[in-house]
Amino acid sequence: MANNNSTTIKLLQWNIRSYNSNRDNLISLIGEWDPDVILLNETWFKPNINYYIEHYFMVRNDREDGYGGVATLIKSKIKYKVIRKNLNSKTRNQFIIIKIGDIFITNLYLADEANILKIDLNRIVQETQGKSIIMGDMNSHHRIWGSSKIDLKGKVIEKIMEENNYVILNDGRSTRLSNPDSEPSPVDLTICSQEISSKISWNIIDDCGNSDHFPTFCTLLEEDHGTTEYSQNLPQTQSRNLKKADWGMFRQIAEIKFENKSNDMEYDEFATNLQEIVNLTIPEKNKNIKINKPSCPWWDEDCNNQIKERKRALRYFKNNQTLENYLIAKNKIASAKRFLKQKKKTKFRAYCGTLNRNTNISETWNMVRKFSRIKNNNTTKSLPEKRIATNILERLTPCDINPFLIYIMYLMKNK
Repeated sequence: MANNNSTTIKLLQWNIRSYNSNRDNLISLIGEWDPDVILLNETWFKPNINYYIEHYFMVRNDREDGYGGVATLIKSKIKYKVIRKNLNSKTRNQFIIIKIGDIFITNLYLADEANILKIDLNRIVQETQGKSIIMGDMNSHHRIWGSSKIDLKGKVIEKIMEENNYVILNDGRSTRLSNPDSEPSPVDLTICSQEISSKISWNIIDDCGNSDHFPTFCTLLEEDHGTTEYSQNLPQTQSRNLKKADWGMFRQIAEIKFENKSNDMEYDEFATNLQEIVNLTIPEKNKNIKINKPSCPWWDEDCNNQIKERKRALRYFKNNQTLENYLIAKNKIASAKRFLKQKKKTKFRAYCGTLNRNTNISETWNMVRKFSRIKNNNTTKSLPEKRIATNILERLTPCDINPFLIYIMYLMKNK
């Protein structure tokens, strides 16, 4: 448990292998693990489309071909600074460096086909002098983090760690879902500066979603240097429900208490009287600080059960690595993917069935955005499909107006 002078920063790293394919699984992970910072590799973002996750800022570093790519998501209430984003066009190595308080957090992806250039890692080390943590899919092998072989990239990383007093936090477990005949593959690495290594706990999350990489999770307990505008570990404070306040009574009591009082009233007396008035006229609300998490309007208990079955199959395979159990786990991943896709489609159709010409248009488009993966950025690629748009407009427009014409006007307006 952190004391009043410390704060906990939770980091989730995942080679997501397509944000579009795994967005709903990511939201499920956020709901379960509540990370402060998320470091994604292989996002496969299209550079001209604005993707987003509710209650998080997103810093992106995309590849022009729509593959690879890294993205760092930071809770919207956390203060941060972007230090550097970089894409090495020769090796396709990518990284994003942010700073929270006095801690540097680097999201790094080293392309599998690349012969790593030492300058890439040296640049990161030079930019992150002090308290630093580096996480990502580094596609490298060395025995010190559990691989059965040593390759060129592994040698370079090991040398830079030694020269700059960095520590590897991996414990040898594989971070990829591989068939039982292959060697363990701990390629998703977490390394940090020696001075904070004892303050970090590291683990692997046992659900890889539709990716073949398991997410890794770190908890860093560090002195509070103003990293956030709130702290989950601070004592609970009084919070008042202003919507239910009796302002008439507030005024009456205030007039009585402060009547004929001189302007030089002692501060302590004033504060005590004011607190008494507040206690009588403004009720308290939930004292717990609300932590916002992304919403998923179509997610229900059936979806949770599918995830539980997938996780159960993956855990069983990790404990009993046979070809049969591997195939069962892969089958559960595929069946969960099909189920979630169909559930989303069914729930969206059901929502469209509730629409009519009296439905609030702002609420409608807000719900459409929650079902989609993108946020409107005034490009035609972010607009709703013709089939979806006309389905909604048929229910919102008068019967004598062709909804398709309205959709065409909408497209022309947003070109």
